[in-house]
Formats: sequence, C-alpha cells, structure tokens
Amino acid sequence: QLRRVVFRPGFLAGGPLWVDDPAFAIDDHVLPVALSGAADAGELMTRAEALLAEPLARTRPLWRLWLLDGLEGDRVGVLCAIHHALADGLTAMRLARALLEGPPAPDAPGTAWQPAPLPSRLELVGDNARRALEGAGAAIRPSAWRRAIATGRAMAGAAAQARGAPVSSLNGPVGAGRASSTMRFDLATAKRLARAHDCGVNDVVLAIVTGGVRALLDSRGEDIRALRPRAGVAVALFSGGRPQRAGNDIGSLLVTLPLAEADPRARLPAIARERARAGAGSMVGAEPLIRARLARLPGYRRMLERQRLINLSETYLPGPPRQIDVLGATVRELIPFAPLSGNLGLSFVAMSYAGRLGLTIRVDADQFPDVDLLAAAMERDWRALAGVLPAIATRTRGEDQTPAPGARTAA
Repeated sequence: QLRRVVFRPGFLAGGPLWVDDPAFAIDDHVLPVALSGAADAGELMTRAEALLAEPLARTRPLWRLWLLDGLEGDRVGVLCAIHHALADGLTAMRLARALLEGPPAPDAPGTAWQPAPLPSRLELVGDNARRALEGAGAAIRPSAWRRAIATGRAMAGAAAQARGAPVSSLNGPVGAGRASSTMRFDLATAKRLARAHDCGVNDVVLAIVTGGVRALLDSRGEDIRALRPRAGVAVALFSGGRPQRAGNDIGSLLVTLPLAEADPRARLPAIARERARAGAGSMVGAEPLIRARLARLPGYRRMLERQRLINLSETYLPGPPRQIDVLGATVRELIPFAPLSGNLGLSFVAMSYAGRLGLTIRVDADQFPDVDLLAAAMERDWRALAGVLPAIATRTRGEDQTPAPGARTAA
C-alpha cells in the first residue's frame, strides 16, 4: 500500500487506480532532519508545521516520514505525513506502526519486492467495458433501486443540513500559516467522568472544546447565548466490529455545541445528548459517497471555502493502551495533526496513548492569533470537570507561516 501511486489510464480505460510505483525508493520518503541539538517541545512543533507544509509529490506514493534528531534529552522525533486519499487517521496509525515497529522479516533469496507491471491499455479498456456492462445489468435490479432511493434520501437530508452552521468568526478562507498547541490529560480521569455521565471519552473532549470556543467567541464580542456552532465529529465506519476496509473510510456526526452553558459539569451531559441526537440524523453513512460525487464538480474547492455545514472539526483516535517501541526506543508521546482546508481553520484531534489523553489544537494562524485564550479556557474547564488541579501536565505550541497543501493526515 505504501509503494503505490495513483495512475490515470485515460480515455475509455476507466478511472484512476492504485498501481505499484516502478521507481519507488525508500530514500524519497524517509528523510533525516537535524534540529538545534537541544530542541524543546515548542521548537519541535514549529518544525513539524514547517515540514507538513511541504506538498506531497503526486508522482510518488503519498506519504513521507522524517526523523528529527536533536531533541533535548538525547531524544529523536518521528513525524509521519500520509495523504487522506491513502488513509484516514486510524489506518494511518496502523501503517505508521507497521512501518516502524521492528525490522521487517528478511526477504528469502530471489524474492525481493518487484513492482507489478501495469495492465496494457487493451486490458484496461476491456475491463472498463466489462464493468460498464455489469453496472448496467445491476442497475435494473430491485436492490439497486432501493440503494439509489436510500442514497437519494441521504443526500437530500445532507442538503437540508448544509446551511445549518451559523455565521461566525470561526469560518473564513484558510490561508498559508498554521499554529498548533498540544494539551495532555489523564485518561483514567476522562474515563471516570464519562462513566459518571453515561457517555464516552469523546463527549468529555467535546465538552472542554465547547468551553474553549465559548471563551474565544465571547472575547471577540459574539453573542454566545444565541450562537450554536456545529462541529463535524469524525467517526469510523464499522462493519462487524472492524473497519470496512483500509483507506479513508470515515464519516461525520454533525454535533451542535451548547455554547450558552457556562458550567462544564452541566455542559457534559448536554453534549452527550446532542451527540446521541446527531447520530440519528447525521450524514455518517452517506458522507463518503457525497464527498466522492461533489469532488468531481467544477468549483469544488470554491464550495469548500463557502460551506455552511460545520464551523469546526473534531476527531478522537483511540491509540495504543501501552507504550510502544520503535527500533528499540520507547515512544513517549503521540501527537496527531489534522488538515485544514476550505473555510475550516479550527480543528481538534484527541488521541489516547499509554494512560494519557493528548489533544492537538490546529488553527489557521491568521484567523486565530488568540488560540492561547481558547486553550487556557479548555484547561480551566478540565479542572472544573476533573476537580484535580494537576490533571493537566503541559501545553506546547508551534507555528509556521509557509504555504500549506491540500488535505493530508499526519501523526
């Protein structure tokens, strides 16, 4: 999967497909980076933002990994960028772990990897014609009509929600600069809070996110009593207890944030109710299909810059419950990053790892120079919820002003 590139066969030969890269070289994807020699967490985040701003070459497999040498304490950082076309957050984490956790088994003599040859144009044209005939036959079956009707209803429902997000300063065309801030919480405390309110860990995260957004908009003079921003909460699509397939296989819950509630202890059960309500009428199942259809339309990027579906994005990734080792070294922390695009300049990604709950706030640097105010309010709300002052360990920040490319996920 990490050796494949997108190939476009051309007229009559079908749509794009994944093929082995005949020129694949690991040195094009795993790159050393020298830091100052005693770089702290803030410098690491700033350098990470600068590296993530470098576009992934479309002529190569859509991933890159940097080894950042020179961290304080004689440590090494590993930064991995994987395009969303290749993997969503959960899949990206599995791929990164497979790549890093121990050396691969040696190849047997004479079995070194070789790229599979491309199908001939005749084969591609024939395969495309066969698929078209099979599709035409399947289209007249009753099951196909039922699926088409269900899809139409889902898309109509999504269209009805498409202007549900209120106008606020949270949305604006995303520029080149990025700033990020990381926070760390005690996972056992978050789970205890979730159990006490009969909800999930992500509801706890959303409750403190709402508190931060509330403080931010209040400082900007917006009416927090009337404003009800909407978050796009990423969820994996599951079948039989497992993700349906490798790749980008996620949908979204459209969760309205109870901004008017000042007390985080009352806000948490309100968030849980809102998220449960969102699960009943959201575009979770239809979203991958809707994205695929809309992305083909002219002016799609323009549409993203003017969308009124959500005001911000939030994701929760359950990570490894115990510390993992990479090439014999213990991984002390996992820091996820989320892409920013269109008019969504504010994202939150939480990830659990070895008893801690990390949360990365990533923003458009020009739109959110006040991100520290948002983070401080989230810290206060966490303390109010947890009732324990030392529950937050540290917060670090990094920023970069270089141009940022299109959607991709890094962790």
